[in-house]
Amino acid sequence: MPFAAALSLAVVLTTGGAVAISAPVASAACGIRFVASNWDAPGNDNYMPQLNQEWVRIKNTCAVRKSIGSWKIHDYGKIHVYKFASTVSLAAGATITLRSGLGTNTATTRYWQRSYGAVWNNTGTEKATLRNASGSIVHTWVQ
Repeated sequence: MPFAAALSLAVVLTTGGAVAISAPVASAACGIRFVASNWDAPGNDNYMPQLNQEWVRIKNTCAVRKSIGSWKIHDYGKIHVYKFASTVSLAAGATITLRSGLGTNTATTRYWQRSYGAVWNNTGTEKATLRNASGSIVHTWVQ
């Protein structure tokens, strides 16, 4: 058991004098991560409106608002790269969906503003990568 975890164990004395030891409740580290995607829209996803049926969704799993300004999402070969505006942030527990086609950006939906050409590969390997403003990989998603 790591030293820090051992220090965090709680020792409780009961009225009978017995000692009970309980481990702390584990909590998953918070962060921004992919939670869903649809890479193969019905019909020909090279054209609108089917192009907007291609999407990836990220979620803020933290208990506080997180900035994703200047973060990027790209496909497997970095052929297509989307960059979030510098002012974009996600409230605690909120999601944002990035659609491949045209539309008006909102707090919950962003558009790649592509009028032609699918972003995501419908056959073979495909992977979405989320990078922070400094270029470090935050999360990857393979469907």
